[in-house]
Amino acid sequence: MVVCEGEKTEPGYLDSLKRTLGLHPQEIEVCGKECGSAPISVVKFAKDKVDSAGASSTRDKYDSVWCVMDVEKPKRPTLNNAMNLAKGNNFEVALSNPSFEYWYLLHFEQSAKPFPSCYQLIKYIKKEHGIDCDRDCDRLLELLMVNMDVALEICRIVRGTRGWKDDLRKYNPSTDVDKLVEELRAIAAQPRRSR
Repeated sequence: MVVCEGEKTEPGYLDSLKRTLGLHPQEIEVCGKECGSAPISVVKFAKDKVDSAGASSTRDKYDSVWCVMDVEKPKRPTLNNAMNLAKGNNFEVALSNPSFEYWYLLHFEQSAKPFPSCYQLIKYIKKEHGIDCDRDCDRLLELLMVNMDVALEICRIVRGTRGWKDDLRKYNPSTDVDKLVEELRAIAAQPRRSR
């Protein structure tokens, strides 16, 4: 299960990724608009969903749970609590600083330039790469899927040179979305019978 704070951006990307990888809807459940936009609401939604599956069937239903969240600026008041709650429930976190759109940028360039806000990052992508993240959704998703290997490699390089550690809250820019993408690719690579 992947639980996102975004209503459109993150779920749209993940649904496109699922189609590209040939994953069936029952293999990966993506939750977005129903989760709320505050980091703590994302993690609480994931926890409630896991708890409602029942203690005995939880691990059968969800092999892993990912919470996709942004740091944003100014720092979000519930982010620290959300990170602690996620850790306490053994949820994976795909955190992006300042926002998920940094993962988008890595599909087009190797950049470690800090961005004061999500809006500045989106503006930069539009100016430098001619893509309006809000209006060119279909074109953007197509380019992202084609450039996925590029983004994964660039992310590895930037992570190595910038020394990102486990907690990306203090590294602007940074993202762990690559780890989620790699896990989804690994699921897609498994023989159909063992899924």
